[in-house]
Amino acid sequence: MKSGENVGEFMKIDESRLPSVLRVLSLCSQVCIFVTFSFILIIELEFFDAWKYPISFFLVVVVLVSFGVGCLGASVIFCNLSAVRSRRPDFMLLVFICLLPMAGAQYVYGIQNLSFTAINDVSTNVDDPPEFRLSRSERQRYSDKGGIWSWLDATNTITAHKDISSITLLASPDIVYQCALVTVQRLNWRVTARDPLRRVFEAKAVVPYIHKETDAVIRVLDSGQGYSVIDARSASPNGRMDGGLNAQIITLFLNQLKPVLVDRRVIDHC
Repeated sequence: MKSGENVGEFMKIDESRLPSVLRVLSLCSQVCIFVTFSFILIIELEFFDAWKYPISFFLVVVVLVSFGVGCLGASVIFCNLSAVRSRRPDFMLLVFICLLPMAGAQYVYGIQNLSFTAINDVSTNVDDPPEFRLSRSERQRYSDKGGIWSWLDATNTITAHKDISSITLLASPDIVYQCALVTVQRLNWRVTARDPLRRVFEAKAVVPYIHKETDAVIRVLDSGQGYSVIDARSASPNGRMDGGLNAQIITLFLNQLKPVLVDRRVIDHC
């Protein structure tokens, strides 16, 4: 109880200083709101290629800054509610708008999925990963290593993820392959190549509301005795870190695939 009281006392601002504090925080809030929503508008309207320029990285930074300003403002409101209400009732609206981008980011992407690890190629199987038809250099449209954005460069190696692995299923590989294609179509991914004999297909994969396509390849192997193994791999079309997007792509695919495969009646009709 004492610690809570101490925090409240710490954020309690003297009446003579409160107008200046609110003025500064209001200005910071307005700047954060303008910059954050400008970045969102630029990305939504696709003014710049999101893979060529690291717009998403800067959007994450401004969202975090906006959230920090919003939290600070919310603390001031909480500890000085009556004084803020009487002096700057609009300040509460500014704080609310500052917190909105973080709520949107959590809904669309999940802050817990954000990663600043220097990777851009993720697979469920790194020992025997699914292979693309084209080489890495042919797939990567933007290779500006050593340029102005070199501090965002990734290692360009196939990487595992602690929460993602191959899935073994009690179903024929042909049925699993067809179900995987159905799942990709439901996700509105664009299939770019398929090889039914090898049970491999490639697609341009996206996460809803995020305008960044990755290269994905899905492979189904016959494991014998009626079992199948499905692997997925996702890689960025540039040499920069992906911010966790490729792992998110694979997770999205596997999560959408599982409900279809769990129901045996659906499997039989894929």
